[in-house]
Amino acid sequence: MYSKIFNILLAFGLAIFQLGFVSGLPGYLSSLNLIIIVLLFILVLGDLKTALFWSLVTGFLVDLFSFTPFGLNLISLTITIIATNFLLVGFFTDRSLYSFLTLTIVASFTCQFISTSLFSITRLMDGTSISLGSSYYSGLVKELFINLLISAVLFQIVNYISHKFKPVFLNKEKRI
Repeated sequence: MYSKIFNILLAFGLAIFQLGFVSGLPGYLSSLNLIIIVLLFILVLGDLKTALFWSLVTGFLVDLFSFTPFGLNLISLTITIIATNFLLVGFFTDRSLYSFLTLTIVASFTCQFISTSLFSITRLMDGTSISLGSSYYSGLVKELFINLLISAVLFQIVNYISHKFKPVFLNKEKRI
């Protein structure tokens, strides 16, 4: 019971930090999606259930303060975690930096693709059109670059502190 309350408070803190601090940073740093990075660490170091719980809580809170249709962030984060877990269990059996960075790329693209697709569908249902210009694609590249950079730094810090990222080529436990 207390661990769930603690997880909810930490997830709320993460969402508030993303919305209130990270989005106000200058330059490329404002493109950082810290929620995706933290959810990936929870998925890799923890389990799917905890990562899904965090994605629901952070997605809900981000949806409360977002101008996009309600539920868009919640759905995109949840589908992103499920897709990333599928790749983590099925294809990336070792916990190396390369695997983690590949999962970061997949998670960033998946989250953006789902968010953009759902937003486009709602705009088309309203009768308005949506145009993805060069600023959208440059923003996607900026987000991917900064996410990869911060993920690599955090990976090295966590690896130095805990040694949790050891190569595991044959995983006997099922994670799905």
